[in-house]
Amino acid sequence: MKPTTTLGRWGRRARAVLKPLVYRFRSKQLYRLANFYVNAVDNDHDCDFYTNGEAEFARARLPGAKIAFDVGAAKGGWTKIALAADPHVKVHCFEPTSRRFKILEDLKLGDRVVLNNLGLGDSAGEARIFYGASGGSNSLYPQRYNGEAYVAADVETVKISTIDNYCRERGIDWVDFIKMDIEGYEMAAIRGAEQMLRRGRIGIIQFEYSYVFLDAGTSLRAVMEYVHSINRDYRFHKLYPDGARPIPTYDQTMDNFKTQNWALIKTPDSAARADQPAAGFVSIRKSS
Repeated sequence: MKPTTTLGRWGRRARAVLKPLVYRFRSKQLYRLANFYVNAVDNDHDCDFYTNGEAEFARARLPGAKIAFDVGAAKGGWTKIALAADPHVKVHCFEPTSRRFKILEDLKLGDRVVLNNLGLGDSAGEARIFYGASGGSNSLYPQRYNGEAYVAADVETVKISTIDNYCRERGIDWVDFIKMDIEGYEMAAIRGAEQMLRRGRIGIIQFEYSYVFLDAGTSLRAVMEYVHSINRDYRFHKLYPDGARPIPTYDQTMDNFKTQNWALIKTPDSAARADQPAAGFVSIRKSS
């Protein structure tokens, strides 16, 4: 047990005085304002490319890139950002649903875009996708709302492959940037890139993390541990409007299942030797 400091004693006394007052005069409006402030500072629950840092991150990292993957291309919003970031980058889009794939086709994005009516996971085959299952988005996981199971009224069977298979079939030996927004299937898609990650043949993987990870039975910690079990040269960063901030150590409070965007960024091979722990995942810090 840690010795009690003067600051700790004052903190306890302040809580003893303030907590009853907070509960007595609690305000829903103040709570919402405080919650909005915390989410804004932490850059949580913002799905807008242009305000959550995704667009700026792409613009900063894509110049000079040759190949990018848009996994969960939806209506092509991120692909348009990528095409504008570099005049030579080729974007491979992956969208498993027939409806959104038709939207992508109708955009006529040009010869720098390769459209794939395909999802990416950890094994090749088929899977059912649930329309509107994730807050209006489509997901390979049927979510639960207020304890009630999602009613699978609108379901489509889609094709699934893996990043490793796709790269092998296309003769792709290096991918500069992979963006993933696939409603909880991110961990599966990362597992499906095991060989490319092991060989260090992916520059960046940006992935969305959210409450859908609960339905997928996974966590941010699981992603971190998996990636560093196969290649320690990748460092984790959280995206903010002003840039990607390195996160050297896992903390339990990170797994809050709020919508966020994270990035795996490859460092030079010399940055981490096989006989040393990864600087990007030094230890698990317990919250006090």
